[in-house]
Amino acid sequence: MGRPRGYKSNVKAALHETALDLHEAGLIDKETMRRFDESCLTPVRKFTAEEIRALREREQVG
Repeated sequence: MGRPRGYKSNVKAALHETALDLHEAGLIDKETMRRFDESCLTPVRKFTAEEIRALREREQVG
């Protein structure tokens, strides 16, 4: 796996990890995995261009 995931709760983390293992084993399909993602993972925040610019300036990232 890549970066750490944000889970809505410890129970949802355990469920999602199990579903991910089942998906990798070919026992559940992509659509089902997407449903687990939606129900278990915290939503990704959308940033405006201005918020990204301010964040980059604050963190001194070029």
